[in-house]
Amino acid sequence: MATNLNQTFRDRISPAGRAASIANRIDCMRFTSTRFVSRTTAYAGYPRNQARWGAVLIALAAILLLTACPSRPLGRPKPPQTVVGGPVAVWPGDTSSRPDRGGYGSVDLNDPASLLSRRVIYFEYDSSDIQPQFLATLRAHAAYLSSAPAARVTLDGHTDEHGTREYNLALGYYRAGAVRDFLRAEGVPPGRLRTMSYGEERPVAPDHGESAWALNRRVELVY
Repeated sequence: MATNLNQTFRDRISPAGRAASIANRIDCMRFTSTRFVSRTTAYAGYPRNQARWGAVLIALAAILLLTACPSRPLGRPKPPQTVVGGPVAVWPGDTSSRPDRGGYGSVDLNDPASLLSRRVIYFEYDSSDIQPQFLATLRAHAAYLSSAPAARVTLDGHTDEHGTREYNLALGYYRAGAVRDFLRAEGVPPGRLRTMSYGEERPVAPDHGESAWALNRRVELVY
């Protein structure tokens, strides 16, 4: 037995033995590949069906790619949209929530039927927030200021008599600044806008009561 094993080992490590071993392995690989091809052909039916199966697989892969890769990555929120001033208030006779930029002229400033004739913006107590019912008016002024290169406006801020003089001067500036920022957001060049504050010094209603105070909390657009 030992003699036979030694003889087999010598045959394998000799050049002739190595060549025979390689030939045997090649034959084995050919046999295995032949069986694989025959099974694949039998499964497909006919050679022409292989092309058909390949087309089906390519179509399925394309569908999977399209459904698995959306145009916008999932989980990424849409960019936020900036909304200035809230909902749009429409006055009688106003046919558009955002007037045409070229639809106003200086004559409209004194036309009672035009939004430009409304040049006072009122505010709630101790607030500088623009109320929705004045947005259409401000958009009309923004359209006029944007279309008239020579137009300039001063925004005068006023308050009622509550609070100290210093506080009311600051509040008047905040109110004028709120109107300025809205007009700028609507496209008015900054150089056409000027802000002032008179605090409580220039009331339009000298009485002491809520009805008078409501009229004094305002910003006037002075052309």
